[in-house]
Amino acid sequence: MLGHPYRIAQPTEMQRVQCRPLESWHSTCYPGKTQSYRGATVTPRVLIVDDDWEIRGLVTFVLQRDPNVALAGEATDGEMAVSLVRQERPDVVLMDVMMPRLDGLEATRRIKREWPDTKVLILTSLTDDATRREALEKGADAFLDKQEIATVLLPTIRLVTNLA
Repeated sequence: MLGHPYRIAQPTEMQRVQCRPLESWHSTCYPGKTQSYRGATVTPRVLIVDDDWEIRGLVTFVLQRDPNVALAGEATDGEMAVSLVRQERPDVVLMDVMMPRLDGLEATRRIKREWPDTKVLILTSLTDDATRREALEKGADAFLDKQEIATVLLPTIRLVTNLA
């Protein structure tokens, strides 16, 4: 249970947040401190990509602590992540490295190639220098250790989306 005191029930299907459209390219779910783009106010939308349902649940819990961040969806592998980025156009993707079908590093490369403005934060327990170097070469905007989710995730999202 990762040593945290919160019990997370295993989801039966991918849970998604319903968002109201703000502009054709974006949507928002929460009011608060937000970015401005062409006179419109937008809240950073985050896609969680991890094959471990407990990690997805923990990240969701951390994100829900900040009303200025919206959940764009969840994916369990890299292929699903690329598809959801195409469909939802999140501002930030939280990407695990080791996943079935398509690993997170290749998914990061594909996402950054098609949507270079999408911020990809690698969220992994593989913190060796080779993995970090490869992630940055593939276009990752940040590299975070899963053990630091509670303390560094929200500040890093604020930093990469210029809300710090």
